[in-house]
Amino acid sequence: MSGLLPVFILAIQFVKVVCQEPQIVEEILPEVKRKGHSGYLNCTVTRQGDNKVYWMQGDYHISSDVQILAYNGIENGKYKYEVVRQYRDNDKTTYMLVINRLREDDDGRYLCKIYLQGYPVDKWPMKFGSLTVQVPPSILVSATSNTEQRRQGESIVLRCNATGSPTPNITWIRADGKPLYDGRLTHRGHYFEIPSIRKDDRGTYRCVADNTVAPPAHHDAKLVVYYKPEASSIQDTVGQAQNRRFTALVECLIAGMPEPNLRWYREADTGEVLIVDNEKYQISQLLNHGTSLDVDQIWYTLKILNVQANDYTNYFCEGSNNMGTTRATIRLYETNECQGPDCPSIGTSSTASSVISRALGSVLGVTVLVCAYIMSGVDRTTK
Repeated sequence: MSGLLPVFILAIQFVKVVCQEPQIVEEILPEVKRKGHSGYLNCTVTRQGDNKVYWMQGDYHISSDVQILAYNGIENGKYKYEVVRQYRDNDKTTYMLVINRLREDDDGRYLCKIYLQGYPVDKWPMKFGSLTVQVPPSILVSATSNTEQRRQGESIVLRCNATGSPTPNITWIRADGKPLYDGRLTHRGHYFEIPSIRKDDRGTYRCVADNTVAPPAHHDAKLVVYYKPEASSIQDTVGQAQNRRFTALVECLIAGMPEPNLRWYREADTGEVLIVDNEKYQISQLLNHGTSLDVDQIWYTLKILNVQANDYTNYFCEGSNNMGTTRATIRLYETNECQGPDCPSIGTSSTASSVISRALGSVLGVTVLVCAYIMSGVDRTTK
């Protein structure tokens, strides 16, 4: 029993010494704040005495008690760092580290430690706290697709990269709201692959980066698809009467990428004849047609002036580019009466004839009355 007494006394002395030493008594709660705002970390110590309380970020000393050791520039009336000391009950003191105008490099772990004179560093009380700096998304344009060109049937991988904290999620959509090639409206991921490109896949694709820190960022990538021309007629057949200086109008739509070259042909006994713009034919591109066209479509017209018997035949509008050639056929046939908006108005002519007839009738009626009056005067004179 006597041998245990010295051990017991040493244990009491150890507990007494430990209980009298400074301690960090509460956890440092994590802080999450937006870039540009202020962050706050609280370190609560007890029995501090003459010992110093330090705040550090990595090996970088920020403060000693309330004295700032780090570079502490002023911006918009605020220092970068502040330490607020708050005295509490039971010999507790809280040192609140304030970090203003948060930047991305302020994100990380912060250490609160008590410097114990005469003790090795590994014996100093210390606790870590974390500061998360939220940063809105930003698109890395150099690592993101811009304008891409592919032939129909080839494949493509569109890419989109963004920075931000937390790490942004990437969503792909079509800027015009149309479905993606697979029928879905959205695709999640940094990369978006179209395995076999169709003509309808051309257009603008938008990648949206979002990490719940407003505002989200977006970037538009344009996909140009090269494809063989497509030709279609507005009307397969057009009728017009002959030998009365009437005009026939044939129209067609041409689409393709690169933009196709247009040629008009007519069928003749000797074969197909190329049509050029002259006193017989007028070739035009219709700019205002009141109809919604696809992005690559162009509306072309061919006017055939003073239609004659030998004009009744097949006409071809042909589009060609380096992807191929396509044509549409329009048949011009004979009618008994004039067709189209440029025909003389029959209704107006009838009205004019009716007016003239009524005028002539009135004149004749007046003439008869005058003659009758004159004859009656002659009869009275004779008697």
